[in-house]
Amino acid sequence: MPFVLIQTKGYTAMQTALATLPIALCLVLLSRYGAMLAQRIGMTTVLTVGPMIVAAGFVLIAIFADRNDYFTAIFPGFVVLGLGMSATVAPLTTAVIDAAGSGAVGIASAVNTAVARIAALLAIAAAAIGIVVLFNASLDRRLAAMHATPAQRAQIDAQRSTLAGASYADSSLNAATRVAYDRAFSGVAAGCAALALGAGLVNLAGTRPTERRSAT
Repeated sequence: MPFVLIQTKGYTAMQTALATLPIALCLVLLSRYGAMLAQRIGMTTVLTVGPMIVAAGFVLIAIFADRNDYFTAIFPGFVVLGLGMSATVAPLTTAVIDAAGSGAVGIASAVNTAVARIAALLAIAAAAIGIVVLFNASLDRRLAAMHATPAQRAQIDAQRSTLAGASYADSSLNAATRVAYDRAFSGVAAGCAALALGAGLVNLAGTRPTERRSAT
């Protein structure tokens, strides 16, 4: 998301940091309420609804990926995404530790942290691959639609690997590159929404940690 804001929306590094602040603020201010909510209505319910809210945030981001106005196109998705994450992170950690039992709290916490770090790296790598594949496909379609000349295609191919960071003297190529990257980012955001929705459905179909521990 920071790359999109900087490369295609024209944000500075400081503006990008401020733009993504709603997600961090939601996590800092609301995570404890997510844990409290889980105690009141049940862990399974929270871990089902939370990822679905995350999915809704990604859907908003995907829908408005090609728009530049912050408060109507970017801010709503970030807020919804932050709300969903704040309702998911703390209860998920609690569920993992509770499922391990009092004798293995330290091990459960360490495994949970390690899995979260590895998952973040894998998610970034997968998103990068998705961006590249979708970007190239979208860019090729746009070049075909604008009947690009061999010279224009040669210019594109020379900087294709830089994605939205490419810069051309031909304004039509710059526009095609930006639009292709926005479409690629929208596709990846939609994929993230599908994964978050799937996580919510998996939690809905699963059992509560206490029930699982009792069954074993």
